[in-house]
Amino acid sequence: MLGQKKFIDLKVGDPDPTGAGKIDMIVIQGDGFIVYLEEDYGISWATEDHYGNFADDFGEVSNRVLMLEGLTNNLYAGKDLRNINYILAQGLARVLDDRSSANANKILDEFVKSLEEKGRQLLKIEFIVASFVATVVVILVLCLLWMARYGLACMLGNNAFELVIASFCGGIGAFVSSFIRSLNFTGDIRVAKSTYRFDGAMRIFFGIIAGFITALAIQSNVLLGIINDLKGTSFTLVCFLATVAGASESLVPSIVKKVEQKV
Repeated sequence: MLGQKKFIDLKVGDPDPTGAGKIDMIVIQGDGFIVYLEEDYGISWATEDHYGNFADDFGEVSNRVLMLEGLTNNLYAGKDLRNINYILAQGLARVLDDRSSANANKILDEFVKSLEEKGRQLLKIEFIVASFVATVVVILVLCLLWMARYGLACMLGNNAFELVIASFCGGIGAFVSSFIRSLNFTGDIRVAKSTYRFDGAMRIFFGIIAGFITALAIQSNVLLGIINDLKGTSFTLVCFLATVAGASESLVPSIVKKVEQKV
């Protein structure tokens, strides 16, 4: 507690009542209480001794705000976090000012609806961007491989080189699958954004693996071995099927099941 200033007299830039930093934004201040944002845009509140009795369910409201603040910290950063936490802090402002939770809970109910809708959109963007970036890397690698195709084909052999190219085609197919899935994306705002970034990137990696398995199955005559007898178009067909395998969630499992039945 400060002692020099009453909460009603505090201004932006003053040391906050806890002494941990400075006040970045004041949400509400009254006789004996204050709600404000800290320098890191975290929500804080404090009361003076003469504030009196709290609302009967103040603890429930404050815990609800604390839980929602954890979600906003996961979804937002910088000025966006500052703005969204300012809105969230209105719940604390109302329960302290009204000494009743009725208006506070109405504010928090509306906040939850908005946060869930906007949060899912943010997570969807994180997922798509991660998939897109990984796909751009795959395309760049494919371009480099194709530019060096003659030297690599001589060094690795035609079959091995075609296997590598087909594998990366599977990564492109995986992006198609990821984009289609994003149309019906249902993210959980309680899950860290990094999880969706990782998921988006890993889907492209799994597409590469799927392309590799499919191309290898064709080359070893486990799947559509007749393609190997076609002249001029066999490599194109292998790349096409590898791309389809990257986009499909059932092709590679069916290949594995077919092999298991033969073994």
